[in-house]
Amino acid sequence: MRIGVFVEKLPYYGTVSKYRCGGGEIVAHNLAIEMEKKGHSVFVFTTSANFKSQIEGKGNLIINRYSSLIRIYDRNVSLSSILKPLKYDVDVVHLHLTISPISTIAAMLYSLIKNKPLVATYHGDLIFQYKNLIDRMLTHYVLFLMKFSLNHAKVIISPSKYFINESRILQQYKNKIVVVTNGIHLENFPPYSKQECRQKLGLPINKNIILFLSFLYSKKGPDVLINAMPKILHELHDTELIIVGEGPLLGDLEELVKKLNIAHSVKFTGFIEEKLKPFYYNASDVFVLPSTATSESFGIVNLEAMACGVPVVASRIGGIPDVIQDGQVGILFPPGDSNALADAIIYLLQNERVREKMGNNAKERTKYYNWDNIAYELEQIYKQIMCSKGR
Repeated sequence: MRIGVFVEKLPYYGTVSKYRCGGGEIVAHNLAIEMEKKGHSVFVFTTSANFKSQIEGKGNLIINRYSSLIRIYDRNVSLSSILKPLKYDVDVVHLHLTISPISTIAAMLYSLIKNKPLVATYHGDLIFQYKNLIDRMLTHYVLFLMKFSLNHAKVIISPSKYFINESRILQQYKNKIVVVTNGIHLENFPPYSKQECRQKLGLPINKNIILFLSFLYSKKGPDVLINAMPKILHELHDTELIIVGEGPLLGDLEELVKKLNIAHSVKFTGFIEEKLKPFYYNASDVFVLPSTATSESFGIVNLEAMACGVPVVASRIGGIPDVIQDGQVGILFPPGDSNALADAIIYLLQNERVREKMGNNAKERTKYYNWDNIAYELEQIYKQIMCSKGR
C-alpha cells in the first residue's frame, strides 16, 4: 500500500531551532515509521525548518520537506507543499489535523483531484484567539477548513474515546469516528533509580520533587500548578517543583513565582534534549499535567511519566481520563482548580505506599500503548477503506 501523510511539521532527527513539533506531529512521525516497518510505502508531505526544500529517504519512507516562505505566529507557510505532492501516486491520504491551514488544503486538494480516500486524525480542538481582527479571521478560516476536511473524510480518527464527547467539533461526526490511541516507545524510558537521576541532574536527593514537562502554553496550565505551590509548601516544606520546557509563558511564570515568594522551591530548566526526559521522569515523585483546554486530546507526556512508574495528577479534561484511571494510576482534578490540585499532590506525597502502587499500575498500563499495536489498528483501517473503495 502507498500511504500519503500530510502534516504541517515533522520532527528532525537532530534538534532544529525554532521548529518545535507538538504531540500531533510526533504521532504522525511515529506512525509513518511503523507503517514503513510493516512493508508499506510511506510518503510524508510537510514543511522544512528554513527556506530550503529537501527530501529524506529511509527505505520505503520518503519525507518531503517543502520550503517555508513565511511564518505566521509559530506556523510554517509553504505553498510548495500544496501542489508538489500531486506528482506522487498514493492509495490513501492521511491528514493529521493540527491548526495548519496549509497541510489541510494540500491533503484535501490531493484527495479531490486524485480521487483518493481521506483519513483524518483529529488531534484537538482549535483554541479561538480574538486578540485582533487578523486573529479572528485566521481562526474562523482554519475552523472552516477543518470542518470541510472532516466532512470529506471517509474515517475520522480520535486519539481517545472520552475526547469525542468533550470536543466541540467531533460530536457532529460520531458515525464515522474510530478511536486509535497515541503511543510511546517503552524502550526509551528505562527504569533508572531515583537517586541516580537526581545526582545526574543536580536535583536535591531528600526533597519531594513535583515535575511539569511540557511546552509553556497557557492551555497546559503551568500557572495553575504554580498557584498550588504555596499550599503544598505549607504542608510539605521539603518540596521542589521542576518546570521543564520553553515557551511564550516563561516570563509570566517567573514573575508569578516571585510574586508568590516561592522562587526557592521552583526551578525552570528551559528546553532539554529528548534523551534527558527519562531522567527527569524517574527523578520525580509526582508528575503533573494541569491542562485547561479541551484541545488536550490525549497527553503523551502522561504516558511517558507512567512508563517510568510515576503517578500522574492531571486535569479531568479532553481525552486525559481515557489514559489516567482516577485512583488507579493517578488522580484527576477539576481543570483550573489550584486548591484541588494542591490537595491531590499533598495526598500522594504524604502516602508513599499509594504512590508506589499507582506507579506500578501506571507502568503496567503503558504496555497497551506500544506503537506496533497502534500501527496495526491503523493498518486495518486503511485496508478496510481500500476494500470498500474497490467494490
